[in-house]
Amino acid sequence: MSHENLKNHSSPESGKDDMSFCAAQAEWQMRTLFDNVPGMVLRISTDSGTILCAAGSLLERMGFTAADFPMKTGTFMDRIHPEDAEAVTVLLGQMSGKRRKRRREFRLLLSKDEPIWVQAILSSSPDPSGAMMIDGYLHDITERMELERELKDQLKLQEQLFATIPVPLVIKDTNSRFLQVNQAFSDFVNIPMEKILGRGPYEVFSPELAEMVFREDADIFLTGRTELDLERRVKDGHGRWIWLKSYKGPLLDSRGDIVGLVGGNMDITAVKQSEEALRESEERWKFALEGAEAGVWDMSLGDGSIFFSSQWKRMFGYHGGDVPKTIAAFRELIHPEDLKGSLSSFSGYLEGKFSAYRCEFRLKKKDGSWCWVLSAGKAVRRDEEGRPVRVIGTHTDITERKKTERIIIHQATHDMLTDLPNRVLFVDRLGLAMAAASRSGTKLGVAFLDLDNFKTVNDIKGHQTGDHLLVMAAERFRGELRGSDTVARMGGDEFTFLFPLVGSLEDAEKAASRILRSLEAPFRIDGSSFSISASIGLCLFPDDGEDPETLMKRTDMAMYEAKRQGKNTIRSWGRLQGTALIAELKRKG
Repeated sequence: MSHENLKNHSSPESGKDDMSFCAAQAEWQMRTLFDNVPGMVLRISTDSGTILCAAGSLLERMGFTAADFPMKTGTFMDRIHPEDAEAVTVLLGQMSGKRRKRRREFRLLLSKDEPIWVQAILSSSPDPSGAMMIDGYLHDITERMELERELKDQLKLQEQLFATIPVPLVIKDTNSRFLQVNQAFSDFVNIPMEKILGRGPYEVFSPELAEMVFREDADIFLTGRTELDLERRVKDGHGRWIWLKSYKGPLLDSRGDIVGLVGGNMDITAVKQSEEALRESEERWKFALEGAEAGVWDMSLGDGSIFFSSQWKRMFGYHGGDVPKTIAAFRELIHPEDLKGSLSSFSGYLEGKFSAYRCEFRLKKKDGSWCWVLSAGKAVRRDEEGRPVRVIGTHTDITERKKTERIIIHQATHDMLTDLPNRVLFVDRLGLAMAAASRSGTKLGVAFLDLDNFKTVNDIKGHQTGDHLLVMAAERFRGELRGSDTVARMGGDEFTFLFPLVGSLEDAEKAASRILRSLEAPFRIDGSSFSISASIGLCLFPDDGEDPETLMKRTDMAMYEAKRQGKNTIRSWGRLQGTALIAELKRKG
């Protein structure tokens, strides 16, 4: 009935009774309601295979109108997607002749063959005549199905990612039961995945580990806190002891309620083993350094800072703020005489001239005293161009070693009785003095001294008195020398003298005369008085010889001439030239 007919039918002038009016109005309202349903309502007669009527907004989208009904069911079935048609046919057959309620999702083809997903809610029942009718409602669920498809794709992607991550991963419910695990977790516990799902910690782990895991899970469910650094040493499903770092956090639903937790486990056994190896190495290194009494320094060339170990501070007496914190401040502790050499050695290493840095210098301790240190180091980090930016090394106190070295060197170059230079050191100094004189165009004097009648003292008073006399004579000789002069004991009662920077033979003879006069005063030893003299031979460089051997030989010859001429006197080689003695000596020698 049309809206206009309903209007006319309801007019007072129609003469119809109120019952007819109400029925007509109800029919109009129902028709209006069904026509505006956001889907489709329909009635199917299973006996005739006919769709008796249909209404709703979906009719127009399919290209139908209410006037197209009744319609054979087959005509409508042609609009069902071919892949779904058989299932819908089976469903309708199952509902024929019986009271049933069913739901079914399938695709409909619209007027432009555009498929949409619909959900059909069907109910079958007999009408008053006993014929079986199917009443149904179809509504568009295309958007929901698209969302579900996207969700399934996302879940599939998540499952693939979950499965391929090599770290053991789990998802649990609020009872700590496993809802999802990946292959890595299955391998870790050595249990197939399908036998893990739905089980709790006590069915998967050892009792000790299960208790720990269960307590951690319960704490997360209670507090909602994420735990990121749970380190533990556990035995895996293969019986191997390994270190794990576990991560756990709550899973929240759209309302923010905790519905489970997600967790991951990283095998850090290799890291722990490396840390242990490093710790052991550091302990050995520390033990070795402490055993060697070495202090460590760590120098950063970028900002000019320097760090010293506690062992270094103890070695040199420094504390807290007393310790230099910059390279510049540390340099102030190096002895001024050693600073240039130490800086040159370190710069040479930085420039690649040496494979390692190694240098000896004196270092000021906290109490102001100086000690010798051996500084050694090597670059531990370089910049992009290969230049050292961080150098680590050690300082070792070598003061005692230096003392020992000085003693050894002194003993090797000095007479043990008189502590005067010995022949080796004298010849060395003579060579250096000759080179300096040659460069400056000056002269130097060389004298050879032999004590007169010294053998008589040894024979009468003994060697101990003779040694005492030699020591006292050496002290008198020292007292007559300039700072640049040298006196050496050549052995027995023989001494040599070096007088550099003399202008003439007369200057050298004056120096030798002072030596001779120093013996004039008697020597008192153990209550006895001794008088002794000496004979001296003298040469001048370069006048009397241009090499040490010649000069030494000629001073010896001149000394013997002084002995021959009565002792307690000086004879110069230059003044003996042309004498019969010199001619004879030259002939013999």
